Amino acid sequence: MAMNCFNIPRTGSWRSAAGFLYRKVCDALPSHRHVGGRLAVGITCAVLVCSNACQASDPPLEDFGYGTMRTNRTQPLAIILVNFTNQGMPANISHPFPMGPGIADTNYAAAENYYSNWVVRVSKTNPSINGYLFEASNGRMGCSLAGITMLTLDTNCNYNGIAALVGGRNGTADAHYASNFLWWAASKPGFAGITNLDVNHNGNITNDECTLVLLSNDETVGGGARGPYNFPLPNSSLRWDGKFTFQNVNDAPLVVVNHEIIHVMQGGHSRDIYGKDEDLSDGYTIMGGGRDIVHPDPWHKLQLAWCEPRIQSLRESALLTLPAAQFMRSNAPVILYDPASAQRGFQEFFLLEYRTSTPASVGSGYDSGVAGNGLVIWHVQQDGNKNPIEYTVTYHPTAERSWARCSNCRGLFFMDGSNRPCPLGNTNHVAEATNLCLPYVSSAGGVPGWASCQKCSQLFYSPNVTSSACTAGGKHLAGVRDYRLRRDDDPEALGVRGWAPCSKCQSLCYGTGGTPGLCPSGGSHTITAGTPSYTVLWWPSMFAIMTAGSPDLARGRGEAWGGGTATPLLRWYDGTLSGTRIVVQPFAAEADEITIEIQSSYDTWVDFPYGGTEDGSFTFPFNTFVEGADAVYPGGILTIKTGTSSETRHVTKPMRIKSYGGSVTIGRP
Repeated sequence: MAMNCFNIPRTGSWRSAAGFLYRKVCDALPSHRHVGGRLAVGITCAVLVCSNACQASDPPLEDFGYGTMRTNRTQPLAIILVNFTNQGMPANISHPFPMGPGIADTNYAAAENYYSNWVVRVSKTNPSINGYLFEASNGRMGCSLAGITMLTLDTNCNYNGIAALVGGRNGTADAHYASNFLWWAASKPGFAGITNLDVNHNGNITNDECTLVLLSNDETVGGGARGPYNFPLPNSSLRWDGKFTFQNVNDAPLVVVNHEIIHVMQGGHSRDIYGKDEDLSDGYTIMGGGRDIVHPDPWHKLQLAWCEPRIQSLRESALLTLPAAQFMRSNAPVILYDPASAQRGFQEFFLLEYRTSTPASVGSGYDSGVAGNGLVIWHVQQDGNKNPIEYTVTYHPTAERSWARCSNCRGLFFMDGSNRPCPLGNTNHVAEATNLCLPYVSSAGGVPGWASCQKCSQLFYSPNVTSSACTAGGKHLAGVRDYRLRRDDDPEALGVRGWAPCSKCQSLCYGTGGTPGLCPSGGSHTITAGTPSYTVLWWPSMFAIMTAGSPDLARGRGEAWGGGTATPLLRWYDGTLSGTRIVVQPFAAEADEITIEIQSSYDTWVDFPYGGTEDGSFTFPFNTFVEGADAVYPGGILTIKTGTSSETRHVTKPMRIKSYGGSVTIGRP
């Protein structure tokens, strides 16, 4: 039996006579540590050769979603600065440039110069949109200034003024607000150049051709990417066809504006990596809810074709080096996936990267605000169209929606349309955080015993019903469902943390870190010291793209994995464990790169006398060496139960072969 690529490095070559190979195989590949024994390989001639050709071919990056969003280009930006004359900015604002409270003390030239530099100038001392995009995209993208102008308007034209005319803060108000500014700005000399941006000459200027950034001192407007809109431009046959970004300059640091610009570049996609109440990325992506300047996560970079991660099977042990994000190496991240799983394959995988605010050789750059130094593990699940899966809908499809937090009692109540009393004057609950959801099946995991009161609609801990108090009078009256909550310290917990039962009324209330709200027993809720706190799931816009943090792979939280740490076995979103863990080798505080070890414990089993169903597991092993050798993944372990086979096989990939339960003979009659 000839074997090549047999448990040796993937470079170089080794030739040996049969007898020498026999001894080396037995010595280098010890038997199962619990049993003992040796592997006797019967061969007449063996040639052991290893080369790069032995490596299994990697799937294309497109299988993981590479380039599915709008991709590399120099993006023209058009900036509209709007100064509302009788609504001044706070006196202490220093960045961005303060727009003055009136015409007399507004320096238009200084404002336009400031924002011109803020957009396009690239230097160590001048952080800019252009500089950020260049570094984050690994040098593949930047921006240019298509036009900049400043408008002076009366406060009656601010967002609240427009909303009052159209019946509320809604999409109609957004459209009127945007169209007014575009119409006025497009008539100014500073915007004349945008009429040359219709590159494909279809009569529309789209976001591929220009992104419009609206900055104002309007404190009544909420920030964000709005649209798309299709508006005519004055004195032109062209139309604007795309999204805007709205921002109050008092709430527009570089991180916020770049966050919104990336949204616009995504076109129809909108991928924030945070939930309703708390940041789920722990400061490791600009697409989270943080306020410090950081790089995008590697999933966004992959989708935008800003990087080409290395692809690594989690069934194959490996030693990998990860350079810091600021080094702008397009292959710095690593995709870790399971090629043997038809269920997961390219749809559920891990992305590994090294993040640090202080790499010694290049400085902090635009990752200066990153939350920690070390290995960051991103866990991704997406559908067949490479769109991330909404977590709670997928994993808790039976969870009951329409729960909300009351702003008065801070309790969790069910919005079923009925009039349910709140401890504040026996009035109805007032929802301030809606669309929370509660699983009620045992497969959801978590702590059982939570029930909805049929009288006040609040969630309470039913085992303590005798010591409860209901706003509607008497004790709580439990409904039929047994809801499940995960504790905050459960690594599987996802959602709004900081809920706990009041010791006086047993209702679940929000506020373990602050004011817990009004209690039907009088005064505020009381949370006894040492009472466990719980997490309540929310369901809108919580995608399955989140960190798996140290020390327990907590979803969306925890710390970066520091030097000398090891993860538990990586865990899939359905709670099952992989056979792989990651070890981070020690590194200096300002290291330019780190080294990680992928430790895989996947075994493929063979038992020659076995005659039942086969899948290569211990319970259902293959019954031929050929089947086992074909099934094992490169770098994996083939374990053979004691026995004899006359088979011969040319082994064409690296693997480790072990015996189990005694000696094994292959290749001899």
